Amino acid sequence: MSLLKQNESYSVRDFLFIAVGLLSLFGFFMSYGSQDPRGMIDSSMDQSLAMMKGAEVVNSLGFNTGNYHSKVNFGTNNRLLDSLQFSLGRKNAIELFREDSTINIYPYHWEVHFRKKIPGDEEGEIVFGDNPENRETGPNEFILRFSSSGKWIELLNGSDFIPERKVNREALQNVFTSDSLRAIFETLPDTSWYESLHFDLEQDYNDTTTQAMETAAGSGQSFDRSQLLRLCEYYLQRSGWDVENFSVANIRIETLESTAVARIQYKSTEKIHGQEVNLEASVTPAGALLGLSASYNPRLVNGQRGPQIPELITIASIFLFGIGTIIIFYFRIRARVVDTKSALVLSIIAGFIVPVIIFLNQVHEFNIFEEGANWVDFVGIALSMGITGAVASVGFFIVSAVGDSVTRQNWPKKLDCYDYLRQGMFFNKPVGEALLRSVILTFLLAGIWSALLWVFPDLYIHMDEPILSHEVIWPPVYLIFDNTWFSLILIFSIFLVVGSQTYAQTSNQWIAAIFMILAVAIIEPIPFSTGPTAEQFLLLSILGAVMVGIYLYWDFLTLLLIHFLFNCLLVVSSGWVIAGSPDLYLFIFYLSFLVIIIVAGTLFVTRGKEEQALPDYVPEYVEELAQEQRIKQELQIARDVQQSFLPVSTPAINNLDLAAICKPAYETGGDYYDFIQLNDHRIGVAIGDVSGKGIQAAFYMTFTKGILHTLCRETESPAQVLKKANKLFYENARRGTFISLIYGIVDTREKTFRFARAGHNPILHFSSKNGTLEQLQPDGLGLGLTISESFDNNIQEKTLDLSAGDLLVLYTDGVIESLNTARQFYGTKRLETLLNSSVKKNANDILSDLVNDVTTFSGQAKQHDDMTVMVIKLNNES
Repeated sequence: MSLLKQNESYSVRDFLFIAVGLLSLFGFFMSYGSQDPRGMIDSSMDQSLAMMKGAEVVNSLGFNTGNYHSKVNFGTNNRLLDSLQFSLGRKNAIELFREDSTINIYPYHWEVHFRKKIPGDEEGEIVFGDNPENRETGPNEFILRFSSSGKWIELLNGSDFIPERKVNREALQNVFTSDSLRAIFETLPDTSWYESLHFDLEQDYNDTTTQAMETAAGSGQSFDRSQLLRLCEYYLQRSGWDVENFSVANIRIETLESTAVARIQYKSTEKIHGQEVNLEASVTPAGALLGLSASYNPRLVNGQRGPQIPELITIASIFLFGIGTIIIFYFRIRARVVDTKSALVLSIIAGFIVPVIIFLNQVHEFNIFEEGANWVDFVGIALSMGITGAVASVGFFIVSAVGDSVTRQNWPKKLDCYDYLRQGMFFNKPVGEALLRSVILTFLLAGIWSALLWVFPDLYIHMDEPILSHEVIWPPVYLIFDNTWFSLILIFSIFLVVGSQTYAQTSNQWIAAIFMILAVAIIEPIPFSTGPTAEQFLLLSILGAVMVGIYLYWDFLTLLLIHFLFNCLLVVSSGWVIAGSPDLYLFIFYLSFLVIIIVAGTLFVTRGKEEQALPDYVPEYVEELAQEQRIKQELQIARDVQQSFLPVSTPAINNLDLAAICKPAYETGGDYYDFIQLNDHRIGVAIGDVSGKGIQAAFYMTFTKGILHTLCRETESPAQVLKKANKLFYENARRGTFISLIYGIVDTREKTFRFARAGHNPILHFSSKNGTLEQLQPDGLGLGLTISESFDNNIQEKTLDLSAGDLLVLYTDGVIESLNTARQFYGTKRLETLLNSSVKKNANDILSDLVNDVTTFSGQAKQHDDMTVMVIKLNNES
């Protein structure tokens, strides 16, 4: 039974699997609307209406909208929203706000930003802060806030920017109610009222005609406490606040650039659904409202302000993961077990996606498509996009390279379907089955998520972008790109890197599963954050266990698609959770996308290629390593064959002590030495060095050995042997290839050494009679350098008389040209000094001393040339 698994026939179990998925989707749609805090949002007002109402309100407050640039933003007071969900229960909070729109608590709001047009600054830049609770504004700007349903609730004017119309006659008439005073209001100009009105809270004036006459006479009009409160209530009654639920907590008078400002603080008479609500209104004696702000005292969900422990754990975990991944990448790139081609493609995709996400998320703040766009700041965004894209590209190259490499080594079956996509093989049954599985499992995961929210009713959901259409331009593109990046980096990091590396170290998939579940719980695989800590960890651990189960039972591609589709579903749920949501078209877009996936998956399954007809994906580095391994094996075979051509042991000749060694610089080399026993008292010795190194040199060395073994038994003369060898070598070797060679015959009965030299290094001869070391260097050219006549005329044969204790040392240039780390040669002088100190030893000891001395001299320097030495010592007859 397959559960839509490749290589197995479909069964009743598969249809039950589909039915469970559809039932889960039905349960999700039936219940999720009461679980998502975005259900509190009243979408009766859109951006254009918010802009229009903003202009209407600021005009009524005395600001001239023609002098200001404006921008609309939708914001969330996340601390308040989290506290409401935690205190009331998420479902209860949602139902409460749906049923009652006059609660005096506003977790969601529209913000209309106004900035005064300054001469020389025509760009009209409006920059939104990341924190919607930020109340700081510049000296020439202010913010008007509305509830999501359109009630005016705040005027944030941190710098007390005074409106152009300094006197609000309507507000003053609401304060001073006598008919006679109203008549004077209608006759006196604004400048008179602005100069004559002031605050005097210690007096208790009666609003009488006498008072009005004094005002007309220029003595001024003072506000007492009750009149000041009437002025504030005038504005509060026109806002979204219910004044009856508040009492005055404090009044203070300040002076602002010779203008008096009264700040009246109100406090809710009792907690409103667990929240202490505080208001502060700032007014001038001329009746102008400078500011109206609200603050809450939300319950601290985790009992502390500032960074929470889960956040610190997440940051520390990401840091350690980054360091560990870089270390693993370093060792794997050194070992050349990384599929850099595939990782490079993914890193380029990531490097493109991330800047596009930044562009779609931020560019609308700068009005680049409108007249007077602020191009300076747009250049700053472009630089930010470039830098972030480069960092993302490098980071994802490392993560994808490590994840692919480690998983391919330990869990290769998890990458099968993913490999088909990388090879461009979309039209096949395994990919189609993965698409269909992913859709059904997305439905199942959505149902599980909705059920978990029911199990944890006090769990709050913290969503920075409640309505995507209000936050970005081209929301469908942003939806696809943002969730693609999130899914790629999270699934690669947790499952391919953490999971596979843990499995590689422990060889236990259950231990790897625990680590993956913990990673999911720490990082949060959903497009918003949750809390409080205990419930968050438990819920995410359950969600992580489901994701790990999917990964273990199926494969990487299935989990990647599920995570992408599930996160998109949670984001676009605002399209139906919020009544009349502007994200409705996004939700329809998502459903259309699902239909396309289902149709494509069905088409691939019914008409695509079978898995047996699909080639396995083999990364280039695997092929390269296999090829290298084959080459190493072949070189080892060549080395073994070449070593077999060298003498296995030295011949036993009376009174003659022989020792020799050949150390190639590489697996094979071009140095050659040989002992050829001619009879019981005569032995032929040869040493040679083929030009070049490696396989070619080894081939010519073998060829030369065959020539010598053939010719040395045809003639007694070493010179004749070399002449004939030169002819054969010249005729068969490639031009430019030659070999330096010494061939001689040691006769222990006659005590002679008869030899000829074909361009090789001199022979070192130690004479026991006079105790001297000399170089024997008769004339001769290397074999293969020239044709026979020139070679024959330059070859010279010599006969050396030997005495007991005499020493002959034959060597190749790899000995005297050995380099140390200071790039100095070993040299002939050092060689002769060592031999002078070792002549009394036997041949093996002399050879050992020489090899050890060269090795000590070279130190850590790499051997760059083949090194061969032959030691011949004539002993006493006794």
